[in-house]
Amino acid sequence: MDTILLILLLFVCIGFGLFSFFLPEEVISLQTRWKYDRAEPSEKYIRYTQIEGIFMAVAGAVFLVVLLFFPPS
Repeated sequence: MDTILLILLLFVCIGFGLFSFFLPEEVISLQTRWKYDRAEPSEKYIRYTQIEGIFMAVAGAVFLVVLLFFPPS
C-alpha cells in the first residue's frame, strides 16, 4: 500500500513539474493567487519557474525508477 501511494505521489510530482515547465505563467498565478492585476512577471522569474519545473519532473522520474528497480524491503 505504501508503495502504491509513493508511486502516485511521484506521478503527481512529475505532472506538476511538466506543468511548471510548459505553462510557467499559470503556475506563477497559482502560487500568488492573483492573475497579474498589478504587474507581469519578469522573464527571469518565468525562466526560474521553468527550471524548477523541469528539476521537479526529473527528480520525480529518477525516484520512480529507483523505486521500481529497488523496492523497499
